[in-house]
Amino acid sequence: MTNPATPVDFHILDLPEDATPEEARRAYHRKKALYAEGALATYTLIETDERKEILDRIERAYMRISRDLRDTSPECYPPPVQPAETEQPITPAAGEGIGPFLRKRRESMGFTLKDIADKTRIRATYLGQIEAEDYQNL
Repeated sequence: MTNPATPVDFHILDLPEDATPEEARRAYHRKKALYAEGALATYTLIETDERKEILDRIERAYMRISRDLRDTSPECYPPPVQPAETEQPITPAAGEGIGPFLRKRRESMGFTLKDIADKTRIRATYLGQIEAEDYQNL
């Protein structure tokens, strides 16, 4: 059995104990950036060994917190939707590019680019460029 998150874990990430999974993720990335090697705010204040120990504590705290939040917040991680057996695969119409097809599909499902970016961890800018078929700037 793994250890549950403690108040110390939340303190390490400067999080309230009722934080959401998204708040925990952002706090984790902020702390990792703050103590990263060469980080402007801390590079002259902390020795290499101490920095590694701090980063290790941040990592362990985030792992416990994210696991506990995932276990208690199943709505944040809904199960995948299984297509009905009668559904046909959805494919682009003849001559339709993949970008416009993806945009129409996303919009028909009521998602924004930010929604898709949050789920896929692909920047909304990149998704927009894919939908616009702007591959040169991608």
